[in-house]
Amino acid sequence: MDRFTKREMILLIALIALAGLLFFGRQMQDVDLSEIETMEAEPMEKNGDVEHEAELVVHIAGEVFEPGVYALRSGARVIEAIQAAGGETNFANLEKLNLARILVDGEQIIVPSTLETDVQVAENQPQADGKVNINRAKEMELEGLTGIGPTKAQAIIDYRTQHPFQSIEEIQSVSGIGQKTYEKICDQITIN
Repeated sequence: MDRFTKREMILLIALIALAGLLFFGRQMQDVDLSEIETMEAEPMEKNGDVEHEAELVVHIAGEVFEPGVYALRSGARVIEAIQAAGGETNFANLEKLNLARILVDGEQIIVPSTLETDVQVAENQPQADGKVNINRAKEMELEGLTGIGPTKAQAIIDYRTQHPFQSIEEIQSVSGIGQKTYEKICDQITIN
């Protein structure tokens, strides 16, 4: 039997490692979406008609069986949107998403693939205009706003957990944030 060259041996080990990762990776991250009860959701019509009882509309793309635009109830979570889109494919990397996060009207959820090497999830990307999304920002990002310290940042997070912001003006409903603070930060925040 001929000996393998060093290059062939490295290639063989890399192929075996990749096959092992794909096989065991799928087994380790299997999330049974069928165990979670959710509401029925129908894809939106291509002409853009929105059902009146739906309180938010989201676009689901990436590693789902039926990508598209879906109308869901207010307070629905990312996992419900994935289920509405037919569930995740075998290549979905659900560990890169917060499946329990409450959805915001008009957002896009991209379910990343396990085959991607440099995964960039849309929900975690900074705003192109430099504004802070008050529905998604972490405490440190909120503290970067003029007049917002740790206490007010936590108050914003607590408020949006129960009531996602529908407009930037709603931030004035948060305890400790009045008209003056709003005027200082209104050009620094967004909900999109």
